Amino acid sequence: MSEEKMMRLNQAVKKLNVGLQTCVDFLKKKGYDVEASPNAKITMEQFDVLSREFADSAMEKEEASHLTIGQKHSENVVIDTTAPSDAAKKSDEEEILIKNVSPSAKK
Repeated sequence: MSEEKMMRLNQAVKKLNVGLQTCVDFLKKKGYDVEASPNAKITMEQFDVLSREFADSAMEKEEASHLTIGQKHSENVVIDTTAPSDAAKKSDEEEILIKNVSPSAKK
């Protein structure tokens, strides 16, 4: 007697990063009779149907697992203030011409 591999619905929900009721509703829409319990078992065929439908959600979970939040970078940045910068040199050389364009200046 050959038994098909079974998976708990809770495991499938965690892998696919979707809600339990969402999975149950989708499987019922596809014609599978599934109990709305986290301990209910689904076949690998049912899991394949779910994984095809919710592949984008699983990819988002995979990408998010590589992100780190709240960690500061430990790189030290040193700025040398002894050498004059190019911006400081340019500002000393430029002249500013201000024209008075107020209405009283035209009279």
